[in-house]
Parts: sequence; C-alpha cells; structure tokens
Amino acid sequence: MRVGKVFDLFFAAGVVWLRDKPADDFVEKMRSVVDDAQVFDADSILDWDVFDAALMNAVLAVKASRQRARSLSTEVLMRLAATTQISEAIAKVGLKPGSMRAVFLVVGSSREQVEEKGAKVLSLAGGGETDLPKNPDQTRFEELYGVSEKVYKSVQAKTSIEALKLAIMQKIASTLI
Repeated sequence: MRVGKVFDLFFAAGVVWLRDKPADDFVEKMRSVVDDAQVFDADSILDWDVFDAALMNAVLAVKASRQRARSLSTEVLMRLAATTQISEAIAKVGLKPGSMRAVFLVVGSSREQVEEKGAKVLSLAGGGETDLPKNPDQTRFEELYGVSEKVYKSVQAKTSIEALKLAIMQKIASTLI
C-alpha cells in the first residue's frame, strides 16, 4: 500500500486481488465501511505515475474550487479517465464485473487515518495485495485515452511506452483547464 500526502490531504492507494469476490460486492462493502474511497480497474491504469498525475490534478482542481465532482476520490476517477463526464469515467477506469484486481484510493486528514482505511479495504478484499500489471498493452491505452501512435511518437521519450505515458498525462492535465 502506498501512503502519501498532497498539500494537507493524506491518501493511501494500493492494488488488491479480488479473486473470488465479485467486483460489485467488493465496491458495496467498501463504500459501506470506508468513507471517501474510490476503486478503479487495475488493468485500466498504465502505471503509478499516471495515477499520481490524476491525483495531483484532482487535488489542484479541488484547491482551486474547479472540481466537477462532490468528493476528491470521485474527482480522481474523472481525472484518471481524462474526462469531465462521470459516466464516461466509470466506463473507462471504473471497476468492471469480472475484474480480478482493483486499485483503491482512500483520502483523509492524517496518515494514521488513511492507513487505517487502507487496512480496512485490504481486509474487505481478503488481504491479498498485488501491483499494477507489468508490460501493459499499449494499443489498449491508445484506445482508452484516444491517443494515436502518431501523437505520442512525436513526444520526446526514451521508449514508446514512456511517450504514451507522457501523452496520457498531458490529457489528464488538460482536464484542469
């Protein structure tokens, strides 16, 4: 589990195995036990850098009173999907039926609070923690974010996956405007 602080807000995020737990059941249990939490489909997140960019973008939007959602965790969902439409965000990066792994995010006012919330989420998922997928499918993320190979090949980066990541982060940042 990753724990951090952005301005005066603390967060915990991690990836849990759902294994035999239906995604809908996990979401319902989590929302009933943990306040201001959000879950995402782990296969819809390129890497932690992209997640962190969405988190920072959401916090900046909230701090500037330019958020489009009622909670920070929902704002992160929309920023991560690089959209201002909640239904589109859920379709792009929300947890889907049959998902085997979920990324969770909890926010709070202290490190202890988010660590406790994160531990509850891990417990609800059965305690199995994992990480984001390795070697992501570039084509899937091109389609998910509407970034063509032509666009991200023009980005200066060492590898094509790094260029794609930067192009996605640019799309996320543009939702702040």
